[in-house]
Amino acid sequence: MSGDVKTSRRTMNDAKKLAASWPDFYLHGRIAYQESRLLVSEGRLSDALASYKKLISMIENIKGRLSAREQQSLSENYGFIYDELISLLYDMSQKGPSDRVQFVSEALGFAEKNKARQFAETWGRALRARWFQLCLPRSGARDFARCATGTPLLSARCGRKRAGRC
Repeated sequence: MSGDVKTSRRTMNDAKKLAASWPDFYLHGRIAYQESRLLVSEGRLSDALASYKKLISMIENIKGRLSAREQQSLSENYGFIYDELISLLYDMSQKGPSDRVQFVSEALGFAEKNKARQFAETWGRALRARWFQLCLPRSGARDFARCATGTPLLSARCGRKRAGRC
């Protein structure tokens, strides 16, 4: 962000008040994102870190209530937030050498979470589809539900007894 940070802060505070009673996830997400960026511009890095974490939590929370297509769209459109958070942690590690290991560790954790999310989106559906192809014909529709909901994959109900396969 560039420009007058004080004016931006006043505008942000006004926007937060106006949006407080509005039940629109997208609006609250945009405000939370802009708040995070404004805090960085103000040099309030610890507050910015907390704000980014809250924003990521908000996104992950809402994803659980969306369809697969909506989840994918949300992830595609907001994946950059992880990158910004990691960049912030890097900046914080450079300014506070005594906390460098903590910030690096936290950045690595968010990077891993983001990569896991990307992997699940890219390969998760393909792997699940293949698993269904292998499992369903061997187990029958009645027992398949048990197989697919947490019963160990080496369960006799799945029709195959070899480890790692239904």
